Amino acid sequence: MIGYLPHQSVGFAHAQAESESPLLWDHLTVCAAPCLGIGGNRIADLSPHRFDFASTGTASALSFTASPWGPAARFAGNVAWQQAGSASYTLPCKFCTNSFDYTDAFTIQALFRFAHSGSAKESTLFWSDNPTLGSLIYGYRLYVDNNTDKLKLMIANGDNMVTTTPTYYTSATTLTSGQWYNVVVLYGWSIFNTGQGCIMCINSPAWEYPTITNSTPAGVETYCAHLGTQNSRIGASLGSVAPDFEVALLNVWNTVSMFDDVNLTGGSAIDYLLTDPLRMFRLAE
Repeated sequence: MIGYLPHQSVGFAHAQAESESPLLWDHLTVCAAPCLGIGGNRIADLSPHRFDFASTGTASALSFTASPWGPAARFAGNVAWQQAGSASYTLPCKFCTNSFDYTDAFTIQALFRFAHSGSAKESTLFWSDNPTLGSLIYGYRLYVDNNTDKLKLMIANGDNMVTTTPTYYTSATTLTSGQWYNVVVLYGWSIFNTGQGCIMCINSPAWEYPTITNSTPAGVETYCAHLGTQNSRIGASLGSVAPDFEVALLNVWNTVSMFDDVNLTGGSAIDYLLTDPLRMFRLAE
């Protein structure tokens, strides 16, 4: 590992051409990185698409704290960062359809910690609603269930979650309140020929195959129906379940293929993201 941590004062790669590991930028659709010193009520999207995240909801519920990687945003109520855009279908993260092939896969990396809750709270690491009414393009949401202390991925199987039952992938690992986590979640049809639709890596390249449940948990919102005024976001989704968590980094790629035995001078992309999560931001010499 190079002997510096990329951040605003020492500099960091803002784009693929500046990085010592440019392959990690391939297919990147979202890159929200408060750990690099980007703060305030807006956060830059460092992916090639440059959609900023604007704060929405209760302003006092958003604050900033420290993480092992630099600054982190704290969401403690009905507040979120929402991607800017004239309509949600314009956002590049809208790609998960019902054809179940590698073009409809995605990978999400998140650096976060959460607070346990005795009641229903859901801390959304990334939410992508359906882009248009009546479409067959799916919505998806990666979040922490603060009550069960589990990491969950929900795939919306249609454009109206009031009448359509989503699929939930739930981590086998129980998370610990107050601990920082580096997770990489891959979703795609039969990832790496494992027969699994979802794989979660939690603080380790060792993969776990999450359990699957098709019932909507009691007492929580329905979500991922198309909402033209609520595009993809981090924090509170639809505002009905207040989050309580902190995020230092959120990356979304619209592929899993780059993580299939890709060699980056001695290891796979997943190995690097989990052992050196800021590697892609290190400047090339």
